[in-house]
Amino acid sequence: LELIDSNKVKFWVVPLGIKSWLMDRAGVSPEDIVELEWWQGVRISKEPKTKDSDCINKVVLPEVEELVRAFDTTAGEEQQCKRGDSNKHGLVITCAPAQHWCSRSPFDRNRRLWCSWAVRATPSAAKSIETTTHSQPRSHSFYFAGDTGLPPEFPLHHQIGDRLGPFDLAAIPIGAYEPNWFMRESHCNPAEAVKIHQAVRARRSVAIHFDTFDLADEPREEPPQLLLKEVCRVNVEIARLAAEVVAVADQVDMATQLGALEGQIGAGDTESNISEVEPSSVVAEVVEMLPPLVDFEVVSRGGSIESLPRN
Repeated sequence: LELIDSNKVKFWVVPLGIKSWLMDRAGVSPEDIVELEWWQGVRISKEPKTKDSDCINKVVLPEVEELVRAFDTTAGEEQQCKRGDSNKHGLVITCAPAQHWCSRSPFDRNRRLWCSWAVRATPSAAKSIETTTHSQPRSHSFYFAGDTGLPPEFPLHHQIGDRLGPFDLAAIPIGAYEPNWFMRESHCNPAEAVKIHQAVRARRSVAIHFDTFDLADEPREEPPQLLLKEVCRVNVEIARLAAEVVAVADQVDMATQLGALEGQIGAGDTESNISEVEPSSVVAEVVEMLPPLVDFEVVSRGGSIESLPRN
């Protein structure tokens, strides 16, 4: 309500069922609310500020362009390229699935949609105040997992990673998981959080949903401790796997080249030399297929992600 009274929010992007609540309980205008279902997104654009003296002090408001779907293949390449070369700042906010119940009273269980959010921002391709040259804009992506459990069988977060990822940054919950029999459907433990990080293909993640309220049976200091241990364990396993795969791929590649060399010598090629046999690009291709190391950080209370070391 403070945000509404302060007039700081222009658009409200919410999951199904929340629009009517904002209108009825908070008095938000329906024109200022965009309501989405899973896999539906909204594209918002904003004119960049320029050095034009008539425009530099002008207040530029964002505008809703259209609703989009995460797996919509109807838009052709020409349209996609046009969006990438837009002279406006672009923002696509997508309502993604999550596993959690929803209610605001004992009588409205699961009558509103629970979700996670994917955000992709693309700066304008035009000149801005800060730059005098044209450059290809780079998109920045963020995934907010919110409050979610990890489905034991359905590949929910793999779907999110395939359709909306990879992400530059993700915020993933790590706390309120004990007792497991009660919490596992709606919350994830640190080991499951690492699996979500890998599934959504996040380059870096930060831990959320811990050490604020006593919601569960585990000690408040336990989630970040277990997370860092799990990240270390997984990265050691990835490094070990990488070493083994590279060794095998190297041996297979070398054996293939030696076999080819033997055939050349047998055919009378006297200029072939065994010293020419060396690892080829095959090994590099195999390495590219391996999972990346997990970068999952814990921001201390009162800190910010900007205080973390850059990788």
